[in-house]
Amino acid sequence: MAADACSNQEFSSLLQAMAISDAVVARHSAHSVSVIVDGVKTLVPREGYRDFPIGMLDYYWISRASIQAWEANPDTELVHLKLERNQSQSNQWRIDYVAVRYDGNSSGGDDLGDVVVTIGTPGYLLFEPIAGCWELVEHGVGAP
Repeated sequence: MAADACSNQEFSSLLQAMAISDAVVARHSAHSVSVIVDGVKTLVPREGYRDFPIGMLDYYWISRASIQAWEANPDTELVHLKLERNQSQSNQWRIDYVAVRYDGNSSGGDDLGDVVVTIGTPGYLLFEPIAGCWELVEHGVGAP
């Protein structure tokens, strides 16, 4: 999936592959990922970066932490994420994410309805183009 995403220059497919595989996250992260929490920057080696926040379950964006909690205890509520993707003219991608609750009033199909409330602290992921694909270079959470 990730190799096809790169060869076809499909960033969305790469993001999906990263959302379901730690190995893909490791393969498509910079040697050091800048992690910025409330304005404090730390460089985390690729091998030590374990905080990729986005997961996917049944084609829905879900907080990875809530998926892990749900796998340990199926009574745990899954936390959905709303993503906003922005591409720069130099082919960088920034993914802004925030946890949300939906109203459940689907207009048909598989949508979850409208966002009722955002929960917690928003964050972002920054990807740079490299060697025909992209790599995660920065993960920010909280206020700058």
